[in-house]
Amino acid sequence: MDKGLIVIIAIGLAFMYFATNITGIAEETTPGLESRQSKQAKEYATYYKTDSNGDVVLDLSQASLVKSKEVWRTSPIKDSILGYFPDFDTMKQMLENQLVNSEFKTFFIKKLNDVEGDYTSGTKNSDQAKNALMNLQ
Repeated sequence: MDKGLIVIIAIGLAFMYFATNITGIAEETTPGLESRQSKQAKEYATYYKTDSNGDVVLDLSQASLVKSKEVWRTSPIKDSILGYFPDFDTMKQMLENQLVNSEFKTFFIKKLNDVEGDYTSGTKNSDQAKNALMNLQ
């Protein structure tokens, strides 16, 4: 390989490393310069509580249904619950344990029951049913 090409690649990699580290440092040290994702993560973290057993629960009781759906899409609780698909009984039990009573909980249980009916009747296949639960509309 040509030495010039290797030097150009090395300089490019060094520049990328430098640029990404400077951006991270600037976000950490400059007030008000947080990324949109950082702000969103901090906001969404306020919806997580610890119950009396020490388990993490999602408390959406003070959030609107629209905001609740946004938080749900990024929630690790969603991933753990949907990991039991197609065991709908276990999913419902986990919902009872990991979601605080809210408008969203009522909405999601209804959606889960609808998807279960569609899945067991063959109206929706596995991928369609799982997608309906991940991307609540």
